[in-house]
Amino acid sequence: MVCYHNHPAVEQSYLLTPEVDLELHTRKPRETDINNNNGGNESIECSRRKSAKGKAKKQKRKEESAKYAMSFAKVEAANKIKDPLDLVAPFRKFERNGISLKVEFFRAQDLTQEMTDWVFDLTKKNMQKLYEESDWGWKDREKLEEMTEEKALYLIALDSESKPVAFTHFRFDMEWDEELVYCYELQVIDEYRRKGIGKFLIQILELLAYKTEMVKVMLTTFKSNKIGETFFMKAMKYTLDETSPEDPVWEETEYKYQILSKEIKPKPTSKTQEEAMQTSPPDILLSQLMSAWNLVELADILLSQLKSV
Repeated sequence: MVCYHNHPAVEQSYLLTPEVDLELHTRKPRETDINNNNGGNESIECSRRKSAKGKAKKQKRKEESAKYAMSFAKVEAANKIKDPLDLVAPFRKFERNGISLKVEFFRAQDLTQEMTDWVFDLTKKNMQKLYEESDWGWKDREKLEEMTEEKALYLIALDSESKPVAFTHFRFDMEWDEELVYCYELQVIDEYRRKGIGKFLIQILELLAYKTEMVKVMLTTFKSNKIGETFFMKAMKYTLDETSPEDPVWEETEYKYQILSKEIKPKPTSKTQEEAMQTSPPDILLSQLMSAWNLVELADILLSQLKSV
């Protein structure tokens, strides 16, 4: 309950009789009232400006709500896709550098216990030390819960004997009101490192982001993980995301992690495609397309897959 009785202005209004109150609110202003009220016009103009600002803010909130609703709908639609690899079918197979692998999609709840143990154990083997060197620390239970949450999605690379050799844990999600693909893990067993499979899995995530109209692919990496940092920033062309925390200027402490991302150019609408064809020669259009997310290498991969069919 809010009490008004101590407010002087309200208290004074209670002393007015109905007749006086009615007169004060309904009588027409006298000439002297207008002449003596030097700020009257300014007050009216100020009120109009405030009203305009209020409408602008309301419209902005309405637009932001509509944008969020659209972004959320895209994420929900992406999460309902039965098998996202159907969107990029040629990338179900990886045949390069003398190895032949198949890539399969799994939801966390569909993983067998054996496969769940494998993805967790590989992550622990590769990441525990980095976690312990940070202020996060490594906690088996919390990490396992994260990796088996309902929204957790997996791409797992399997050899000819269906043994797993690499995986990425990812999600279609919202971050700071933006729809995106978040890469939680990218892990490869020792024998298959530096053979291109990690790069291949990340490129699939980028293509899935494009196909599902996500605005970027995002990930978190420890600053002490120089191999991971070099891989993403040099080989995959990821950059520091605007949401990545900055180290305090006046304090000795610093953040042990950074957030990286790569923007995904939106699908052109039929109208923009038509306009582009009218204003740009085909070779320029091809160059623009090929510049997006290492598509030159993606095309090379695709050709190698098609040749093997």
